[in-house]
Amino acid sequence: MCDMAETYGIYDMWGLPLSTTAALACGLREDSRIRMSMRGDRITTETLMLATIADSMRVLTWMQTEDGHKGTNRPKSILNILTKEQDEEDEPVQYATAADFDAARAEIIRRCSGG
Repeated sequence: MCDMAETYGIYDMWGLPLSTTAALACGLREDSRIRMSMRGDRITTETLMLATIADSMRVLTWMQTEDGHKGTNRPKSILNILTKEQDEEDEPVQYATAADFDAARAEIIRRCSGG
């Protein structure tokens, strides 16, 4: 509703025919809330690019420090923080056996293939 009001001055989009609302939604800018929701994006392309630039600068700076020479205390990626899902863990996943890994991998493949 905010996108329609901001772009077209329409405050009662529920009163419009569905086809009109759909056509107007397609004409919204790429970073509008509706277009981002339709694509499933949580953040804008501009924000992704800025996070990538910031991460690159942080890593370049870190590489010039003692920690960087040793390969320790690498700065966390802003891009990863912005793009990770809410339920993801910060720690790497560990498996007790190769069979456990294979089972987890098979489950991920099954979910990604829609099965």
